[in-house]
Amino acid sequence: MGNVKTFKNGLKLEPVDANPSNPAQGQLQYASASHSTLSEGLYRYDGTDWKKAGGGVGSMTYIKTLRANDDGATEFDLFSEDHTVPDFNITTGTDFSANEGSLTIPSTGDGALYSELNDHKVFKFAAESASQYSAVGFEFEIPKHARGKDVGTSFFYRTDQTEDIVLSGTYQWTVSASGTSEYYLEANGGGDPSISDPNRLLENSALMTEGTLGSLAAGEWGYGDNDTLGYSTIYVRLTDSVDPDTKADGYVEAAFDTDGEWMVWAFDKTNGVKVTCNNASNEAAGQTVLTLDDNTSLSVGDKIWIACDGGAHETHVTDVDGGGADITIADALPSQWSDDAIAYTGVLTDVLSTLDAAPSDVNKKGEKYQITFRTQETTAAVVFMFQQLTSETEAELDFDGLVFDSSPFAKLSTQGMSEDYLSNSHAGYGSTNTKIPYFTNEVKNTGSKVFTVSNNSTNGLEITMLQAATVSGHFSHG
Repeated sequence: MGNVKTFKNGLKLEPVDANPSNPAQGQLQYASASHSTLSEGLYRYDGTDWKKAGGGVGSMTYIKTLRANDDGATEFDLFSEDHTVPDFNITTGTDFSANEGSLTIPSTGDGALYSELNDHKVFKFAAESASQYSAVGFEFEIPKHARGKDVGTSFFYRTDQTEDIVLSGTYQWTVSASGTSEYYLEANGGGDPSISDPNRLLENSALMTEGTLGSLAAGEWGYGDNDTLGYSTIYVRLTDSVDPDTKADGYVEAAFDTDGEWMVWAFDKTNGVKVTCNNASNEAAGQTVLTLDDNTSLSVGDKIWIACDGGAHETHVTDVDGGGADITIADALPSQWSDDAIAYTGVLTDVLSTLDAAPSDVNKKGEKYQITFRTQETTAAVVFMFQQLTSETEAELDFDGLVFDSSPFAKLSTQGMSEDYLSNSHAGYGSTNTKIPYFTNEVKNTGSKVFTVSNNSTNGLEITMLQAATVSGHFSHG
């Protein structure tokens, strides 16, 4: 066995408080609880950095795991803002810019999702309210055995959509003519504050009780128009029955539960392409010609995301101009189009990858989210990101326990794999099924496990689902 030694009674590593000097690739260390840079646990040096060995979850098929109790927030070193599709290539080290928000692990409190490990540790991403589409993420390697296969992802999360309604310069409070010590919310200077009926109100971070306007007890709130205002607004009676304007900004918060405020993205860093669309023009059959700064990395059949002002558009490439910089996409020009829009290929998730509301102040245990995406045979690295889709309210996402598994169907109930079918020439209608169209010029057909396709001039286009799935489609006839 050469220089290999066997230890029948196990091997103990002495805990250390600092990284060894001049470590060799493959060297191990056990970081103590008081380590200067690492959380407690076993680490392996990969030639550049100390990487957590095992991550506290035991499975040979796990590609990567992340838990707030084991890993620092510095794992998340990719940040993006003001992009409807996150810029997967932005790297700013371990610090956020002023407009990207913040990612922290609280040192106090009771907000941990894995409370059996720690009372307070959880990844907490606070999106920047002055910016839109704030995103945070990280890059990780795909080992060779997992390339070209489905990767299952799961994690626990909580959402928190709140708005400060004690806020000098934005709102003011006026005493109601009804009830005792009831105040209603107005815009600064008076008038409709344009605020919808919230799901909950918090006074100094504690839940208030919803009551009846005109008879609110101390610590209660309501919504409506009890003063002939001509609009509905929020009414409160604080626990000490004083004017809310005497309190500090943020003392009262309105909480809103909205599904789909957060989205998850997975991006093929190895094969994905980012290009700029210089201009666009519509053509027949509802398709669009885009002029790019470079089309050499694109192929017919590629799924492409176009990040426009106010929205993102998912479509497919139907033609690539070999002698120029043009491509043709399967759909009409997006309504949000603007010159210099950014287009991406290599997005592994889809538009349905959004999170349902899981309120932090009601359901502290959180909800579990699971999804599967398929890598290519050559995918060596993937970028994974969380993105807030709007900036109308202050938004926070608590999450923990990320697991990326190369054998997802053995362990996860997932959202299924993605398969695509695309033909771009309408040829007519079936001779038997006379209302069913059929097509020629098949551009892409990856259907095998989720669906099969039959497309002919007799019966038209038939798609047979082989399992339960979410289906999205687009048909245009120019």
